[in-house]
Amino acid sequence: MRTGIWLLLAMAACNGETSGKDDSETTNGGDDTGGGGGGGDNWVAAGQGFAWFVDGEEDNSVLHLEMGQVRPPKEGEIYYGRVSQAGANPIIIAEIPITTDELIFEYDLGINAVIDGYDTFEAYAGTDSSAEGAPLWRGQVSPEIYTSIQNLLVSSDATPGQEGSLRSLENYIERLREEIATNVGTGRELSVLRAHGEKIANAIDGTEEDYDDSGSGETYEYHFGVLNQGGYIDLILSDLGTAVSTIEPTDPIAEFANYAYDCTQLIEGKAEIASRFASTAAVTAATGSAEAQLLLADESLGYSLLGQDGVDEGEDVDPITEGTLECAIYHVSEMMRMPVLVP
Repeated sequence: MRTGIWLLLAMAACNGETSGKDDSETTNGGDDTGGGGGGGDNWVAAGQGFAWFVDGEEDNSVLHLEMGQVRPPKEGEIYYGRVSQAGANPIIIAEIPITTDELIFEYDLGINAVIDGYDTFEAYAGTDSSAEGAPLWRGQVSPEIYTSIQNLLVSSDATPGQEGSLRSLENYIERLREEIATNVGTGRELSVLRAHGEKIANAIDGTEEDYDDSGSGETYEYHFGVLNQGGYIDLILSDLGTAVSTIEPTDPIAEFANYAYDCTQLIEGKAEIASRFASTAAVTAATGSAEAQLLLADESLGYSLLGQDGVDEGEDVDPITEGTLECAIYHVSEMMRMPVLVP
């Protein structure tokens, strides 16, 4: 399933369309990275890892920080962080607790950091977060990656509402599910249910088929398409290809692009199933049957958003083998990893 992304990587390498970084940007050298620590006048910053933004409540961004070789601060001091962007006040992270030399830390920023342009994480050691402390760690998203991922998560001229292609598809599917919830189980006549089955099938396929033989193929006013040429799946894969072209094939970020690519293909499969159920609802001869088919379409649309457990028959969706849209968003967010090092 990953052939497409690897092909894009190979093409980018051959054409010189990469913007890889020198080894000096991924290692700090000397003893500050792995050694360091200590108390009193001998204290020096230590640690290395990654930070990135993931989805939190109501589309807020959560800063996810993973560090290794961490040393505790001097007695009476704390570690605190800042997330910033050029020309704006930073968001202060009051304290980053240190209990071991391995750190996994998350903090809800209260805003959508990706949309708002935040691209830098810095940490300091001091008595509190109100004053400038000793520089501890710093990381920044690659400008090339940041720009290319905007089309997936933030804004794109190719989508109906100029949202990022992944976000726009998420809203599109949620809107289709709302259409089903509004019409199923509410006493709608068969003709109305059939018309909505037709609209949903056309909304997924990007077509204007007249399934119910009403004389015209009905669509919603926000009709765009998921599976059609130039529809959402095409846009997302194209945007992923653009993002991949900015990195070297050996860059660890490429693996997250592979996962996002796989998840996008699974979205396509669930959407195809939903379309079949919806088109069946458009031609059925019984109200109960039309409602049942629309509910099955809704279920498949739900799977296209959140994934479907079943490959390993576990209780949770495996984000790698079973994840879909939310999985793709997560892994695209991971592509914005900031290598965090001692400055």
